[in-house]
Amino acid sequence: MQLALSQGKKYGALKRISTQKVALQTRPTVLPLPNGKNAELSLLTLEQGVATIKVKVPQSETTSKLGRDGSLYHQAGEWQGGDLWLVLSQPK
Repeated sequence: MQLALSQGKKYGALKRISTQKVALQTRPTVLPLPNGKNAELSLLTLEQGVATIKVKVPQSETTSKLGRDGSLYHQAGEWQGGDLWLVLSQPK
């Protein structure tokens, strides 16, 4: 995870703030973030076990693919003097 997040920055420590299970739908699901803002997640397509997910946070929007392995990392603003990251993974 540190390697995936280290594009241009070096993180000395990572801290998990919360864990939530979210069932994605085509209609946007609003996810409250610890920094008081909201993220919107929506499922665009699901083909052969690979989901195309739209992630929208303040000042940023992206579309990514998520399969059975791996995770998606999306910068979600600042929080308590550091960076807040939204990490999406398939349930284990």
